[in-house]
Amino acid sequence: MTSYLGAIGTANPPHCLGQQQIADFMAQALEFGADDARRLRALYRVSGIGHRYSVLPDYGRANGDYTFFPNTPGLEPFPSVGQRMAVYRREALPLALAAVADCRRQVPSLDLATVTHLITVSCTGMYARGSTLSWCRPWACRRRCSAPA
Repeated sequence: MTSYLGAIGTANPPHCLGQQQIADFMAQALEFGADDARRLRALYRVSGIGHRYSVLPDYGRANGDYTFFPNTPGLEPFPSVGQRMAVYRREALPLALAAVADCRRQVPSLDLATVTHLITVSCTGMYARGSTLSWCRPWACRRRCSAPA
């Protein structure tokens, strides 16, 4: 059987934030003093990362204007893993579908019923047995998509 990569589609969350903006957010969230904040900003500056994307607008806002994190010093009580993964579950499918739409813009003749593999990359997380199957259903390729056991 011959395999080939037919298309690559990408999608990013809507909030693009500069690396130093994230460093400032983290220094404040961790309640660092001046010396530790300076060290953290230096690490972020030399990381080679220019900007990051997030589904959360909070990283670009000031404490008091957060919609996900608590508007408290140190962001306490910090959102639980369950709360963070609920956001991931809600936001992952629209991003995956946007990536598929990007594939279709590049290759308009792509028949989604012929898709046999879906490769996803996330630096945030996945949810067991749910993500792959929920992403396949909208494309009517449910018979061909499966999640690892």
